[in-house]
Amino acid sequence: MRAILRLLLAGVLAGAASGGAVRQESGRDPWRLVHPEARWILGVDWARARNCLGAQVLKRQLGDMQGKMRSAGMGFGAVVTLDRIIVSGASMKAGSNGSPEGLVAAIEGKLDRARLRKELPPGTAIEKFKGADLYVPPKADPREPLLAVVSDELMMMGDRESLGLILSGQGGARDSDLYGSAARLAGSAEIWLVAAAPQTEQDGAGKQPDPFKDMKRVELSVHLQHGLRVAARVAAASRQSAENLAGAMHLAGAMSGGGTAGGWLRRLQVDLRGEELALTLDVPAKELEQGIEEGKRMARQAGKQALDAWLGAAPGATHARGRQAVRGVAAARARGVATGMPSAASEPRVRTIRIVGAEDGPKEIRYTAPGRSSP
Repeated sequence: MRAILRLLLAGVLAGAASGGAVRQESGRDPWRLVHPEARWILGVDWARARNCLGAQVLKRQLGDMQGKMRSAGMGFGAVVTLDRIIVSGASMKAGSNGSPEGLVAAIEGKLDRARLRKELPPGTAIEKFKGADLYVPPKADPREPLLAVVSDELMMMGDRESLGLILSGQGGARDSDLYGSAARLAGSAEIWLVAAAPQTEQDGAGKQPDPFKDMKRVELSVHLQHGLRVAARVAAASRQSAENLAGAMHLAGAMSGGGTAGGWLRRLQVDLRGEELALTLDVPAKELEQGIEEGKRMARQAGKQALDAWLGAAPGATHARGRQAVRGVAAARARGVATGMPSAASEPRVRTIRIVGAEDGPKEIRYTAPGRSSP
């Protein structure tokens, strides 16, 4: 699931970095670009989103990510204007190359082939493959995702087998429920995700169950018309699993601390109905901009603190003092002097969270809070 969400973020960043031309309809059925064995489908309709208030905020705040997206090696640098992205996969698990198994991504918009060639590694071959130009880097692993340019308005990414299915006209989700959910969300949301997640085995006895491992189906929609509206529906394997997941959401809000993002989590509405969970969050455009700015400041501060820690300096110390600290530690080790290590973590604590709003009355869920290291 984390890999899928990273792709969603990459799509949003690509849209924020692209131009603002109007979509050029090609008459192509976008659902034919979905893997036939798809277990999840993700969509970004940036042609509809680009004039929304929320999208304008993303464009202002994330526009500086354009250079990073172009250097990420995913082919987004060749996208002059992004209209739509549809990504699908045959499994939720990552394959040997780190990408979800059976992944195929279709990127529609205006493409610059000359820019694409400049981005690819030297020695990349262009192979004619089922009517498309397939870009094959030197010494490429057969399971490695490849780029295929179908036209100046369509580029695809995926392993050779998955691309072959789509380019041969065999695309289209065979799971009618998954396809129906995707079509419904695509009709109203700018960004959406549907996934049929197989049940996985929980950890052994004595460990707290992971509520996210029992999700059977997930629907997520992001609306950007007036800011940010996130709506999700989760079908769990059992009523108890749904209650555990609701507890995890309440716990995240309770432990979110201060700041804009923490306020968003506490505002998250959680509605438990049997084995299903509905989540809703509304963030006005002004708050969205403030939250992104705050997140960027926190990221910069975290990076500075990580650098100070790596240099061995106290927060706010100069780099020169940091280098002196590093040299001091190295010299002590060379003399065989023992250096201090953090003390062992304290024992975990068992806590209880109370959930109200369930159909059969309040529920209490016990969870284990991790211990903390002593200074």
